[in-house]
Amino acid sequence: MRKHLSILAALVALGLWSPTSMALTADDVVCKGCVGAKDIAGGAVNAAKLKNGAVRTKKIKNWAVTTKKIRNGAVTLDKLSTSAKAALTANVGSVSVAAHAFRDEGNPDVSGDFCVWQSSVTSGYGYYRSGSRTDCDPAAGVQLPDGATVTSLSCTVYDNYANYDVTLLLQRVDLSTGTRQVIFATPDSSDNASIQVLEDTMVETAGYEVIDNAAYAYSVVGIWGSRTDASSVNVGLYGCSIAYE
Repeated sequence: MRKHLSILAALVALGLWSPTSMALTADDVVCKGCVGAKDIAGGAVNAAKLKNGAVRTKKIKNWAVTTKKIRNGAVTLDKLSTSAKAALTANVGSVSVAAHAFRDEGNPDVSGDFCVWQSSVTSGYGYYRSGSRTDCDPAAGVQLPDGATVTSLSCTVYDNYANYDVTLLLQRVDLSTGTRQVIFATPDSSDNASIQVLEDTMVETAGYEVIDNAAYAYSVVGIWGSRTDASSVNVGLYGCSIAYE
């Protein structure tokens, strides 16, 4: 043994051998899962060290990336693909209801007790051509996306008549009990020769804003105020828009 050590010492002294000369590079190693998250120092891998396209959905384990692991503001709209942007905005939109869709809530001709709702094809304007009841109110059914959350009711009206005002409601009716529930109620219009936009963004009762078409039917209702004669082209409606997300 001493003889071998002496020979080895002599080779080292002559520079003919070193420990590194015995090292071999392995070129047939197959490694899967050899390096885990615990083996990588925090911040060692960042965006600057990754090649574009190196990280794809197929390479990320389910639930590996959660909201807690994403810094606030790290993901912005400009960093998303076209398909991702479309998915984010797919459930955001509006449903409009034209004046033509409205009809009076009552019977149009019963013993002289009638209210006739009329709308113009050329202007899209709707109003009461005649009326003798004290509560001529137009209504229109509306179909909203199931599961959506409505965020506002906005209606365009014209009110150049001092005798009464106009307000609009988005309401639902419980299909099992027949109970009417108001979701949005716009403020009253004012006597003004200009077109007005009436809007409400505050839900009357929390929970009503979530659309459930299996349990409720939805409609927009106009309240034409207290009067004895609703007939007036000076008070009318162009239409309403319901925003949802």
